[in-house]
Amino acid sequence: MRRTFLASLDEVESAVEWVGSVVPRWVDSRRLDLGLTEAITNAVVHGSDHEAADADVEELDAYFGSVSSDHSDRMIELEVDVADDRLGVELRWNQNPCPPEHRSPREGGVLAGRGMGIIHSAFDRVDWDDDGFCMRMTCVNPQRS
Repeated sequence: MRRTFLASLDEVESAVEWVGSVVPRWVDSRRLDLGLTEAITNAVVHGSDHEAADADVEELDAYFGSVSSDHSDRMIELEVDVADDRLGVELRWNQNPCPPEHRSPREGGVLAGRGMGIIHSAFDRVDWDDDGFCMRMTCVNPQRS
């Protein structure tokens, strides 16, 4: 199952709800909601907006203000793959790639960069396309592992 959403913070909740509506009952909905909300928000903020991707985190008003401006040409795509032993969610965007050094959880007390830790803790596996425009998040069925 595949669906495309406008790359907007206003669409994050709808995208998460859509994925939640098509997954099997064994999936932990709280983990899925938390991890997807963070991943989709990152794709919108960092992956779909050139100004926001380069913004200094300390300038939060400008940072999120540029994300909420009209970018109707910027989209995110979600694809859900359900099997008996796993759930896969692929998230793809088309503006700014995620640099390799930002694809893993960061250590220390940095303000920015905590999102990858949230995503990695919410899913059993997180993989990236080499180009940095697509991440795959996998939940393993605990009854089948």
